Amino acid sequence: MSNFIFYPEKIGFVKNKAKQLQKAFPGLPHSTSQEITAVALGFQGWFDCASRLKKDTNIASLYDEQIAPPLFIDRRHQQFCALVDSGYVAPADAEYFVRCWGLTSEQPATGLSEFATTYTEFLDDMRDFESGTLSSDSHYADKPEWIADGIVLGHDIKYTYYALDAQRFHALPPYIRGNSSAFLRYETGYWLSLSFKDVFSDEDRKHALDDLSRNPLHTEWATGRVTDEEPFFSLKQMRKVAEKHPDSWFPLSVRLNMSSDDAYKNDPFCYVPALQGEHFIHYLDNQGDLKLDWVQWFQMRRRDALNNIGWIPYSGMTINPDIRLPENLITPCKPYYHSPFKHGPMAEFEYNTAIEGGGFRTIDELDDEGVV
Repeated sequence: MSNFIFYPEKIGFVKNKAKQLQKAFPGLPHSTSQEITAVALGFQGWFDCASRLKKDTNIASLYDEQIAPPLFIDRRHQQFCALVDSGYVAPADAEYFVRCWGLTSEQPATGLSEFATTYTEFLDDMRDFESGTLSSDSHYADKPEWIADGIVLGHDIKYTYYALDAQRFHALPPYIRGNSSAFLRYETGYWLSLSFKDVFSDEDRKHALDDLSRNPLHTEWATGRVTDEEPFFSLKQMRKVAEKHPDSWFPLSVRLNMSSDDAYKNDPFCYVPALQGEHFIHYLDNQGDLKLDWVQWFQMRRRDALNNIGWIPYSGMTINPDIRLPENLITPCKPYYHSPFKHGPMAEFEYNTAIEGGGFRTIDELDDEGVV
């Protein structure tokens, strides 16, 4: 991804935007919010930003409203990446926040006051329940509960969610971080116990390890050992392939096209985010850690993806142990963020990695140009 530097007229602009970021994600250190903001603007970091703005006093960049849509998209994606790569902001939160942040816009797409993470929404509703201004709500089966600093449990009508603040989210290993800082109780909620032993019981940790036992890759990340049953693939096996083929692309996920009514379109193609050998090895060695600008997207025919990548149904898994994308069957394409198929092809690799959000796709901003 290219680095597009946006030069505001004064350093005060950057400081103000950093304060907005910190206010949106309470617990985010002030110095970290400044660093993230500087990187989102295209600088190497806060020191680089402050030095160059002090030196280059006559440079000022055009706002988003004054540039062509392709550059607008590149800028917005750069901001999204800076937020997610920091480790403090979940992709779903980043995707919405960049719209109301208005970092390189004269007018944000939506009001910053409207932004709220699941965690802050739960906190607000807890206060309303306690004050009596909210005695019943169609979204809740019961009022949210305070679990510990930075962790709230919300009881939805259908599901129960843990929600985390920015600091707790940052404390998680990458393989547990999801697209949102909210976790379903019956599923990834258990996994939180592996990171927060001061909050969760030994029984919760047992449940988490039992859940991970169905997933060899995450079991090795969590425990450092291979499962009792020899898996069809392992970190060691995949690493060997990546070392042998450093220029090959290795899939993280497969995305399918969905229509507005949540039904799969009759689209013969699927969309595959992938990492090249060196970055894939880093991903394997660091519990799912990656930088978004490492990711290249490819278009494949569904049948080719099924035959060459494999399929992971709810029970069992079949994955090509070679794991590489076939060069003659892939075509580079723009990021395709629709329809994360969580329990589908290659879900074991992509699950809980930060590649879902887009951060730059808004109908109001781009519909006139035909970019959605």
